[in-house]
Amino acid sequence: MRYLVVILMLWAILGCQDTEQIEKPKDLIAQPLMEDILYDIALISGARTLSVSQLKRTGIKPDSIIYAKYGVDSLQLANSMNYYAVDFDLYTAMNQEVERRLALERKTLDSILERMKQERDSLRAFRLQPKEQVDQFRDSLRLQEDANEGLLEQSPTSILDSTGI
Repeated sequence: MRYLVVILMLWAILGCQDTEQIEKPKDLIAQPLMEDILYDIALISGARTLSVSQLKRTGIKPDSIIYAKYGVDSLQLANSMNYYAVDFDLYTAMNQEVERRLALERKTLDSILERMKQERDSLRAFRLQPKEQVDQFRDSLRLQEDANEGLLEQSPTSILDSTGI
């Protein structure tokens, strides 16, 4: 039994050493463009998980959007993905760049959502103020308007005389 396990392990180790290299496709998608495609695929994947029914209802086909936006077809994309996936270090670097961009986008959207929440909370707090405070605020605005109207009715020389200038 031990010999069988040792033989199977040696066969597995030696069998994995002879991997075929995929030759470079003629229509290989350039690395920067491939990173952009992977970024959009990640965004679409997130959208699919949030609103599958809405995508079905509207008839939007996310894959078609990718193909149209970047001018590629499904075979070209599949061949390029396979080619880049063979080079583990390069593919990892590409995915890390996509993750960096997604994190930056998330940070931006989170800050926008936070500002929107603060504005909503301040409006809610204003609406919840006691009626007396709101009335006092309105009265102070009216007093300011009345004072401004009085100034407009006076001539410039009378305003200068009253200020002592």
